[in-house]
Amino acid sequence: MQYDLAEFALKMVAPNNKLIYDDKGIPSVMVYVPKFKMSDVIDGAGDSTHPAFIVNGKEVPGIWISKYQNIVNNGRAYSLPGQDPTVNITWDTARGYCESKGKGWHMMTKAEWAAIMLWCKKNGFQPWGNNNYGKDSRETLQQAIPATYGSGTDAGKIYHVLTGTGPLTWSHNKQPDGIWDLNGNVSEWTGALRTVKGELQLLENNNGANSDNPQTATSTAWKAIDATTGAFITPDGNGTTANSIKIDATETGGAQWCKTITKTSENFSCALGALTCSADISDAAKAVLRAYGLLPVDGAKASDYDDDRLWFNNVADERLFYSGGDYGNGAFMPRKSALDAVIAMDGVSEEAKQVAEMLRDGEFRAFPMSSYVNEYLTEISTYMTEALAGNMTVEDAAKAVVEAVQPMADEAAG
Repeated sequence: MQYDLAEFALKMVAPNNKLIYDDKGIPSVMVYVPKFKMSDVIDGAGDSTHPAFIVNGKEVPGIWISKYQNIVNNGRAYSLPGQDPTVNITWDTARGYCESKGKGWHMMTKAEWAAIMLWCKKNGFQPWGNNNYGKDSRETLQQAIPATYGSGTDAGKIYHVLTGTGPLTWSHNKQPDGIWDLNGNVSEWTGALRTVKGELQLLENNNGANSDNPQTATSTAWKAIDATTGAFITPDGNGTTANSIKIDATETGGAQWCKTITKTSENFSCALGALTCSADISDAAKAVLRAYGLLPVDGAKASDYDDDRLWFNNVADERLFYSGGDYGNGAFMPRKSALDAVIAMDGVSEEAKQVAEMLRDGEFRAFPMSSYVNEYLTEISTYMTEALAGNMTVEDAAKAVVEAVQPMADEAAG
C-alpha cells in the first residue's frame, strides 16, 4: 500500500483539507465546505440550497475553497502556506491565472464568498486578520510572519504577512483546518459579480465556478435581478433593464438598492449593516441579495457586521469587485466610515470636506491647518463611539458630526 505522505500529514491535522493538483501536477491546499441551506445561515430563511452549491442548475455536495491567499507561479495561481500573496493584477488577469490550471479551477465567486461570510456570521464569529500592519486592529501582541514592509513614512511597518502564519483567530472557523486571511492582508478579486452603470449583475447561482460560463464584458451569462420576483433576467446591456435592481447613492452619503437611480457617484460606500432597499424591492428580491451577502438581515446595525463596508460606482460601464480589505484597513475603518459619509454629503462646505479628506487618509502625519480641527476630531470620536456601540448608524453619526462642525466651518470661512 502506498501513501501520499504530504496528503496523509495534512489529513492528520485538518481532515476537511486536501491537496488538489492542477493539470501539471502542482498542488494547492483546499478546504471543503459542505452544502447547506439558506435556513442554516439566516434565521427565518427558506429551506432552499444556498446558491454557492448550485452550478449549471445542479446541486453539488460541497465546494472547495483555497485555504490560503494565492501566489502566482508560471501564470497559475496556487494556495500554499507561508507565501507572500501576489498583488497588483487586474481582475481579468487573476481570473486567467485560476482558470488556466485546468477543468474545475476558477476564481472564487461572490456566491462562494457569501456562503462563507454567512456561515461565519451565523456561527458567531467574523474572522480577524492582518488589517492593522501585521496584526488585527483588535489585537495588541499577536502578529503573523512579515513578508513585506512599508517605505517612506511607513518605513518599518508590516504590510503583507506570509499566508496562514497568523493566530487561529485569522481562520474562518478559528481552527487549523479553516480558511485563512479572509480579513485583510491583501484584497481578493471576486468573480461572477459586477455592476453596469449601477445595475447589479451576477452569474446565476454559482455558475461562475464553471469556466465554460464566460465572464467577459459582453458575455450573455451575466444576469440582472428582477426587483419584484427575485428572478435572474437578461439585462439590456445599458444598465437600464426594466424593473432590475440597481444601486443608488443616497443624499446622506450612504447607498440603497433600488429600481431607479436618482443620484450617481463614481465613489460611494455604505456599511453593510446599514444598507437598505427602496420600498419597491420585494421580499423575494431581498432574499436573493442576502444570499449573495449584499444585504443585511432586517433590523441590523453597522456594528453587527464589524462596520464592514461596500463601495460602489454607479456611473462606470462596468465595475468589478474585490473583497476582504488589506493590511491597513482595520486601523482606520471607523474614522473612514464617518468621513466617507461626510465627504459625500450635499450641503457640506468645501473646507469641511477638505479637512475630512485629509483626516480620512490612513497615512497622514500632520493635522490640516484648520482652526477647528481639534473640535472636528472630538466630534468624530464622540459620534463614532456611539455608532460602534450600535446606538446609531454610521450615516447618522456622520450627519451629527456635520451638524456640530458646520457652524465652525462657516465661522472660519467668514
